[in-house]
Amino acid sequence: MIKTVIALLEPYLLAKFVGNGVLGTKQRKAGLALLVLSSFLGVLALFFLILSYFYWLQTQFPPQTASFITALSVLALAAFAASAGIIVIRYKKKKILSRQRDLMGTVQVLLETIGDELDIPIRDHPKLSVFLAALGGYIIADKFGDILDSKN
Repeated sequence: MIKTVIALLEPYLLAKFVGNGVLGTKQRKAGLALLVLSSFLGVLALFFLILSYFYWLQTQFPPQTASFITALSVLALAAFAASAGIIVIRYKKKKILSRQRDLMGTVQVLLETIGDELDIPIRDHPKLSVFLAALGGYIIADKFGDILDSKN
């Protein structure tokens, strides 16, 4: 019984602590720094691309028209980026909701299994049950307390 509970909970605990960045924060910080640098250089390159586009348009059109065409092009690019961002956010939200539904189903099955198997022993020995629950909470807090404290 305990082995099945541990087998069910282990992937979720590992995903919770490893997936959220509790472990390996130095690697995540280095990746974030490189992402910020990459974003800055990308924005700088985009600025020079727009500037060169504007200069090229000035050779084809009067300055006012070249400015207007450049502004419309940048506006279209911004609208495309915003649309892509909205699509990504909606996709991630659906994915998160799907994971939550799966997790709730697994937790419900786990609770039903535990409830069915432990119902009679808990009724027969309520004091021992409370003691074991408190001991289990203490052990979990002792093992994962440092990880949870460092996250906050």
